[in-house]
Parts: sequence; structure tokens; C-alpha cells
Amino acid sequence: MGSYGEAAIFSFYATKVLATGEGGMVATAARSLAEAVRDLKSYDQKDDYRLRFNYKMTDIQAAVGRVQLGRLDGFIRRRREIAGRLRAAFQGLPVRLPPDDPGHIYFRFVVDLGADGAAFIRRAHQEGIGCERPVHTPLHHLQHLAGFARTERAWKQSVSIPIHPSLSDAEVGRIIDVVARLLPAP
Repeated sequence: MGSYGEAAIFSFYATKVLATGEGGMVATAARSLAEAVRDLKSYDQKDDYRLRFNYKMTDIQAAVGRVQLGRLDGFIRRRREIAGRLRAAFQGLPVRLPPDDPGHIYFRFVVDLGADGAAFIRRAHQEGIGCERPVHTPLHHLQHLAGFARTERAWKQSVSIPIHPSLSDAEVGRIIDVVARLLPAP
């Protein structure tokens, strides 16, 4: 964990595989980077003025994270089970499915509809299924940049199907029924 590159950054937001509600973690072997991160996460009791923030996790969030960590293998196993059901149900439908990789933890189950997903997402919401674009707003939109045709196409055509370990088998079945019904026939 965190051994690829200079640093690895993990989010523990409520929708993540390991959730504490908010917070995150930076893993690095670079001492200077670790010191800089420690300095930036706490704004008080400093001898100099520099823009800093209160990025510390609370003890309660850390306690939740420790409990979640003990359940992580089960969370991943359940996500893989649900992904297997989704994959089997959507096989042969006119979507591109995520890679079938045995190491995949299925934080998200993203399908490529091959067309703009806005109407599909809207209809899924009307049916009570929280399908979303995997990224709310692409970075190039926020920076008012043009020239990212592939990114734009991927953003418009990609839809994240609900997949989290607390879904019951009945809820997964309902997601499958609604999504399969909303997709055009092959």
C-alpha cells in the first residue's frame, strides 16, 4: 500500500471502500514529504505564518476506520459478489463492462453506455436507483479548458451502477432489473 510513486493518497469519505465519513491518509516513504503533510494538516501552535488547514481526523473517525479496517476483507468479498451478479446480468447488453480482473475490488461498477448517459441516469433516479457519473465534474470543465474529446466522451458515456457491501441480495436484484430494463435491447 502506497509503495507506487512518491505518495499514495487515500480517501475515507462515506462512499469509499473504507469509510469514516470524512478524512483520509497519505502514505509515503519520503521523509520530507511526510513532514510537509504533517505541517499542512495542523494550523495551530506554529512559529511561522503559512497557509495551513485543520485536516486532522477526529478520534471518532479514526475509531470508525479501525473497525472498518477489520471488516475490509468482507467488504471487498461482498463487492466482488455483487460485481459478479451485475456482470452476469448485463452480459450481452449493449454496454461495455468493467474489466473482469481477479484483483479488482469494485469500488465502483462503471459501465460505458456508448452514448450520453444523462437520460439513463435521470430515469434510474426516477426508479429509485442511484446511478451517477463516476466523476461529478471533470477537471477540464472546472478549469474552463477545451480539447479533451476522449475525456469528455468517457465522462458523458460512463455510468456508475450502485455497488456497496450493505446492499441486500433483493436490492441487488432490483438494481439489475431496473438497469437491464432501462438499457436498449442489443
